[in-house]
Amino acid sequence: MIDHRLAEINNELARVEGTPLSLADMVGGGNGFGTGRKGHGINPVDGRSTKAGAMKLNVRSFDHFVAAENKLVDGVFVPSGKKPVVVTTTGIVVKDLPKSSGNVWDYFVNGTSRGGTSAKIAGIDYNAAGHSTLGMHANKGITFDLAAIRKTSGWKRMQLRAVAGYGGAKGAFKADLRVYLDGRKTHEIIGLAAANQGQVIEIALTPSNRFLTFVATDGGDDFSHDQVFLGDPRLVRDPSEQSDIVAIPKERLEKLGQERNRLTAQRSKVPGESRVYAAVPQKAPPVHVLRRGNVQQPLEAVVPSSLSCLPKLPAKLTSKDAPEGQRRAALARWITSPDNPLIARVMVNRLWHYHFGTGIVATPSDFGFFGDRPSHPELLDWLAGELKENGWSLKHIHRLIVMSETFRQASTYRVKAAKIDSGNRLLWRFSPKRIEAEATRDAMLAVAGNLNVTAGGPGFWEFKYKEEYAPVYTYVTPTKPQQWRRSVYRFVVRTTRNPLMKVLDCPNPAVLTPVRNRTTTASQSLALLNNGFVIQQAKIFAERLQRERPDDVAKQIELGYRLALSRVATDAEQTASKKVVIDHGLFYFCRVLLNANEFVYLD
Repeated sequence: MIDHRLAEINNELARVEGTPLSLADMVGGGNGFGTGRKGHGINPVDGRSTKAGAMKLNVRSFDHFVAAENKLVDGVFVPSGKKPVVVTTTGIVVKDLPKSSGNVWDYFVNGTSRGGTSAKIAGIDYNAAGHSTLGMHANKGITFDLAAIRKTSGWKRMQLRAVAGYGGAKGAFKADLRVYLDGRKTHEIIGLAAANQGQVIEIALTPSNRFLTFVATDGGDDFSHDQVFLGDPRLVRDPSEQSDIVAIPKERLEKLGQERNRLTAQRSKVPGESRVYAAVPQKAPPVHVLRRGNVQQPLEAVVPSSLSCLPKLPAKLTSKDAPEGQRRAALARWITSPDNPLIARVMVNRLWHYHFGTGIVATPSDFGFFGDRPSHPELLDWLAGELKENGWSLKHIHRLIVMSETFRQASTYRVKAAKIDSGNRLLWRFSPKRIEAEATRDAMLAVAGNLNVTAGGPGFWEFKYKEEYAPVYTYVTPTKPQQWRRSVYRFVVRTTRNPLMKVLDCPNPAVLTPVRNRTTTASQSLALLNNGFVIQQAKIFAERLQRERPDDVAKQIELGYRLALSRVATDAEQTASKKVVIDHGLFYFCRVLLNANEFVYLD
């Protein structure tokens, strides 16, 4: 609450007093007006905001741009200098960075990097009160989103002012600093060292400028002592805009100033983050049978054991004195015992379910009396035996299924067969099925040519988060490459579902869903036609066709069909599609393809 109120006060005062926006404060997780934490920063490897610490970072991927958690910071990267590097979420590339060791020390810091000797330049200590420092020990790059900053501050024209400093030890150590505006280099300081620090950086930022990038590299002598920093890195409002400042009564200004001082004093007394270490006993506590469920009336202790109604499986699982790890291992061995026929049958049934849309047992999580009976019981037992005899290899079962004549048969409808088995439980044809919501989203990204296939790492947000008595999640059309990763990396909110995924029958994440609903509704057609994400991808798809087959409508249509439907367009489709492109444009044609049944159905 203190930080929130301080942000409100600082924003109001900044519009009157012309308070500068601190880039160092933004790196510390703030809004530029003093809400950021000193000593906190941004990890250049994954973009996360947290407390910084003196350490060499483990870089998983060089020259890889990662969006930052603070929306005022577009993102970060670790340059190698061996190839061009993307420095913005929109794909702007910088090609002139020198080859570096690739080693990285510490985060981007609201303050100096750990291990630095000083933040003084010409007698001014930029770590002292009234000043700020942005520490960026080589090798790393950071890009600020000027559009987001303008939205926060309300300013249109700004000026960047900073002083380049070197916080490493004296001697032969040196580093390089470069500044880019929308990918265009504005400043280059080669061999920055203790002897030549203090160079002033000033840039006029017009409303058309979007990205401001700083890159610190090691100067070719590895990253030892390369503590580059910016003293008072600030954005100030251009004097030409001072005339539109709204006057505020003097009494109001004094009241706001007093409240800001009081809240700042309170905030300084708030203890920092702490870690909690919890001890887990090696010996699990005893569990007792309770008389009539009353915790106050324990009876005999319960020992680890299996179900006594299963005589073919061992009934005892270690002892009550065994450590928890041994108990878990014993339970796993019991579940996967060769004498247990259920686990293999359940596993192969789920594989069958995902390939055909319905399992041999239609209730994959219920093989009991309340579940469905298997349509092909002998086949289920045979597949279970195949799984166990082949070292529990799931690939082996997948291969058996997809190479079978049953899976490869056509979906042709036959009236005589339908009269006998209208639900196709006996699999007399391949039942067409709509692909899952996640696969639909990924397919659109892949066809448009911008699916981000980066594997691993943290998930991505496709919503804006706001705290209003309760968490509020507002989904937005994703615009950053980080948000165009495969759906498996989506950050899922249990209380608020993505509208497009919801209408396409993506399950409620708060409820276990062994079998997904498969519905066909008007809202699905409307969503695929009008959803902002679908429209965005259709436009990008059209741009791809124009780029790869410039000014040739016939070839654009041919490529569109190959990409979206994996086939060649028929003569009739070519004629109809050409008319659509001529009358309505390439975007409309791509929009139609993404709405085709053939695109969303596996047939």
